[in-house]
Amino acid sequence: MLRLNRKAIFFIGLFAIVIVYSLYNIYFDLTSVPDIPGKWKHVNKLFFVLIVYTIGTIALKKYTVVWMMQIWHLVHIVFISLLLLIGAYDWYNGSITDQLRNIANSVHEFLISPVLYVSMGIIQARLLKNNKAHK
Repeated sequence: MLRLNRKAIFFIGLFAIVIVYSLYNIYFDLTSVPDIPGKWKHVNKLFFVLIVYTIGTIALKKYTVVWMMQIWHLVHIVFISLLLLIGAYDWYNGSITDQLRNIANSVHEFLISPVLYVSMGIIQARLLKNNKAHK
């Protein structure tokens, strides 16, 4: 059976997140499509956030230390909760302001982009480098 090292697992996770992010932006970004109901757009966005969250959780669990996983979970839980609150308000109220929609779109973009994942990888690499220097 093929056994992957931690670095390979990290890069496989990064590749998967980049693929999901690219697929979303090329084929599934429905924010500017007027004929699609807002509820479908909300479900679509949540689905992609959850995919990236799952990929990152699986890959980072094998790559990072425990406290970094807690940061990964905390950032996602806080921002997903924020998006759910904004989405629920939009569902039940019928519309939100353009400023609130821009905030929600920015938070969504951050959550599905590989930025947070790469940041975790950089921090982990620096921690490993510092630990090797002190030994």
